[in-house]
Amino acid sequence: VGLLFTSRTPPPEPLEPFPLGALSPEDSTALLQEQAGGELPAEASAWIFQRARGNPLFGLEYFRHLSRLGYLWSDGRRWRWREPEGKTMPTSVEALIVQLTRGQSLAPVAEAAPMARALLPSSSSPQLWAQAAGLELRELTQAEEELERQGLLAEGEFVHPLFAEVVRREMPPQERQAIARRAIEALSIPDPEGAAAFVEAAGLDAAQALTLLERAAHSAQHRGQGRQGAEFLAQATRYARGEARAALAFRAAWQLQGFDPNRAAALSEVALQTDPHHLEARFLLAELLSRLGRGEEAERLLHDLPPEQRPAQRWLEALLYARISRYDFAGALEGWQPDPA
Repeated sequence: VGLLFTSRTPPPEPLEPFPLGALSPEDSTALLQEQAGGELPAEASAWIFQRARGNPLFGLEYFRHLSRLGYLWSDGRRWRWREPEGKTMPTSVEALIVQLTRGQSLAPVAEAAPMARALLPSSSSPQLWAQAAGLELRELTQAEEELERQGLLAEGEFVHPLFAEVVRREMPPQERQAIARRAIEALSIPDPEGAAAFVEAAGLDAAQALTLLERAAHSAQHRGQGRQGAEFLAQATRYARGEARAALAFRAAWQLQGFDPNRAAALSEVALQTDPHHLEARFLLAELLSRLGRGEEAERLLHDLPPEQRPAQRWLEALLYARISRYDFAGALEGWQPDPA
């Protein structure tokens, strides 16, 4: 005689647990197609698997959710698919996760442990997790063991990524801010780039945010990660004003132009709007607009500069580039006249 049953939590001794793994992509697709009664578009099956991660209950709930919303439908001959915009989650799945996460009882001192786990990167050390949660390592170990017994964590991670997503969504703002500030305190010296990820959640004042983001940018550039450094500078523009904001936006645009010309152009425009006398931002924006096939806009930008403020050779080169970029060769030849204005 044997007794077989399922449970989210480890069974008591002497029962022996056999963990049930996630479905493979192939098994997940087979389950969904059995539910649909026909073949699903491969893109739909892959999208559902990416969100459900092989959890059969979550997979079926996503199938029903997407069908109700009209993202996955049958025209009577075959199933059709259009990808949802942004994130979407079945209310049944969210309600289940909220019930599971809220229904667990932890000692008050350890209640921040799952919230800190949800906010921190998966690679975070136990020391950082403890400090962000405001716990001693011993207290964190006890909280982690309890969360694993309750079926929320396994080996220090949430048993499913959607658990972390729901915990982040349901987190009280004051708790989010406190955890983020403790994480910054722990990381600001050894890892300013890691600390910068918590700037927004921490609600730092402008001066603190600027200092941290510029340090993160310097750290990234020192490691040869120019694009990441530029992104930190771009983020810093939200906290700066006046000439300082223009300077940050221009630096970010200059470093991003080889990676993302559209974003570099947008940042150059921010610099120029903030400081209309920023000559370097104007010429960089004109060059980027020309490269992006927007030569007419580039030429208008150059003509907006009063004649007495135009560096003659540089202005002429920018004008010629703008005209050539849109195949206006006659205009480019005309530009060689003594007074191109």
